Amino acid sequence: MLYLKIGTLVILFIASILLLIWVFRPGSKKEYDRVSRLPLEDDDMKDVSPKKKEDKKKDR
Repeated sequence: MLYLKIGTLVILFIASILLLIWVFRPGSKKEYDRVSRLPLEDDDMKDVSPKKKEDKKKDR
């Protein structure tokens, strides 16, 4: 039973270390900066479907 507890502890420790390595990997700062700006971007300007374009033309 002690082996199970130690094994679980070792697996969780290794998983935590691997997670930290993945989060702080080289080059990830650019990706996190890009993702952090997503809520602030204007969706209407970037992703306008053809139907929306036609609706905007009709409003003019």
